[in-house]
Amino acid sequence: MTTRSEPSIAGSVAAAVEGGQGHQSRSRRSYALRALKGIILLAWLVTLVCLAIATLTNSGASVISLLPGINNVRGSTEAGGEFSPMRYLDRFVLEHYAQHPPPLRAVLNAVVVDWPEHETYRARLSLRSVPGSQRDKASGPAAIWKASESSVAKSSRRASDDELRMHYRELFRALADRLEVAVHDSDEQLESLILNEGALPSLFRGDTVGDIDLLVMAPGVGPWVAVERDRMHQERQSGEFFDLFLILIVLGALGSLIFLTRDYLNVDAECQTSASVFVFRPVLGMLLAIAMFVIDILAHSVLSAADVAQVRPEPLYILAFAAGLLSEQAYDLMEFYSKSALERLKEGTSREHTRRQEGADRDPKQSPEQSAQQPATST
Repeated sequence: MTTRSEPSIAGSVAAAVEGGQGHQSRSRRSYALRALKGIILLAWLVTLVCLAIATLTNSGASVISLLPGINNVRGSTEAGGEFSPMRYLDRFVLEHYAQHPPPLRAVLNAVVVDWPEHETYRARLSLRSVPGSQRDKASGPAAIWKASESSVAKSSRRASDDELRMHYRELFRALADRLEVAVHDSDEQLESLILNEGALPSLFRGDTVGDIDLLVMAPGVGPWVAVERDRMHQERQSGEFFDLFLILIVLGALGSLIFLTRDYLNVDAECQTSASVFVFRPVLGMLLAIAMFVIDILAHSVLSAADVAQVRPEPLYILAFAAGLLSEQAYDLMEFYSKSALERLKEGTSREHTRRQEGADRDPKQSPEQSAQQPATST
């Protein structure tokens, strides 16, 4: 009796052991899968935080302004060789304003007439190292050179090209800054654009007569400032539009993350949700938020003649968040509106085709008014 029951007892023990091992294996897989889902949620959270920081710091405008391209010629204005103010100005403009260069040459010709004569300014710069008694006796470039090279001024030195580059760079920078201020200050009227003499470097300050109206002395400045203001306004609007787009994406993904986090905390619901849902549900929320944005923009363009940039963002925020949190309902809503729009478009196309067909059945050489008057004429 005992001998017959030994195999059944051994089988039961083996089955119990195998069942325990299977349960432990399933438990380990369940824990690993749950940990993977948690890591996915944290990764999405970090991504959304980075996008939110980029949006709140108004990085959209900076990104848009960099899209046309960056001219990487830093340090070109410090190139060696024989110094020439003309070439140095070209290098300065290429370094800082490769896309939209200001009319610096016209401004220089109006403000500092003899700015290309760098030897004059080299002599003036050299005179600064001459003792005061000799410097007071010098007048004009020839006298300056004579004083700077005299035996009394042996300690003085001839100004180098690097020193001239530094002073010319200050001159170019001062004029460019004045033009940039006029561009960014959109409230300033273009009736006059005054350049104060004190804004110039001291080496060139004596060659101007008081304050100068750049719009009068350099006629090309006014059109350039107007064009740059319009371009800056468009870039600012594009940056704000891009920031709005990022905010909507973040809100759509945030709604999806709230939905997934609720399922993750609910163990029973989490077990029924696959890991792929945790990966692609925020993507679905982003896409639905973008779709809501497109629908709202199209509705705005149909119902209003105002610019797209004037769309109020608050309703879009609500729609984007709802698209992420309630993805199924948002999809059904967009499907309904899309079908309705297609049906209306189909009906309008059918009516237009019918109207054209009726017009083609008439005599093309005879208008409807002539057809109505023909019986009266024959009578």
